[in-house]
Amino acid sequence: MSTAFSQPIQAVETPVLHLDGKRLRSAFNSMVECAEKLGGIETIVEGLSGKSLLFQRTFGDPTVELLESELFDACAFMPTVRRRMKGALEARGFDQLETAVKEFLRDISIENTDARINAMERSLTMTPKDRWIRDLAAEILHYREPETYPLMTRWIWDYTSNSGVLREIWFSDSDTEFLNIPHGIKTHLELRRELSGFLDSLGVFRDLHFMVDILFAWIYSQYIGNQGGSFLKTDFSFTGTPFGYVFRMLGLDAALSASGKSRLLLANGKRYCLSGTIDAIAH
Repeated sequence: MSTAFSQPIQAVETPVLHLDGKRLRSAFNSMVECAEKLGGIETIVEGLSGKSLLFQRTFGDPTVELLESELFDACAFMPTVRRRMKGALEARGFDQLETAVKEFLRDISIENTDARINAMERSLTMTPKDRWIRDLAAEILHYREPETYPLMTRWIWDYTSNSGVLREIWFSDSDTEFLNIPHGIKTHLELRRELSGFLDSLGVFRDLHFMVDILFAWIYSQYIGNQGGSFLKTDFSFTGTPFGYVFRMLGLDAALSASGKSRLLLANGKRYCLSGTIDAIAH
């Protein structure tokens, strides 16, 4: 599922998504059953609520100066971003990262989201490996305003590699079928709408924006488990219970470090230690 495709992204208004209800129900049932051993899904919802509070405080007002510790604290909760920060800091420096983030958030709206993400990618990209910048933008938007913006990270759907959660729940007899579905915000809004309706039909009415995130992470964790966890190298690899992958993919493992050291590498090669100011939120 990691095969790269070269087809151009086709502009569509609202993509039609053919989701497999049987796969979704099976995934939901196994998720709930496994979560009971952790004290219930509510434990993870609380963690995401705390992450959202951190992001609202850090990125709520783009006109306010963004401190290094604030950005690094937030990035420590972004699994596909934190390992790339060392190279970004070496090449760009903190000031350029701060400027790009603040410009990205300036007058952001649903209507200009795709254009702003593309602009942020252009401003920070230096090599083909810098596709993590899309995830940086997606995480900031969603956890800053979780009820407005869906989570649009590449592991949920990435047209370029034609892989992600969307493929895992696509109704199809072939795992190699090319899905000509763009990874812009309209696709993710429609995906969230359908998943929210699915959860509502099962009697899930509270915190739907976070429940969708958790279901996404659970579905993809099953894919990771089936692949032996090796295909994504260290992005999502995690030992322990099946929910270990979920914590990692949602970035909540950052709050579980007893030493306070995160997986974010600084320009000097050292692991960043979370600032004491997030203790009330992260723990």
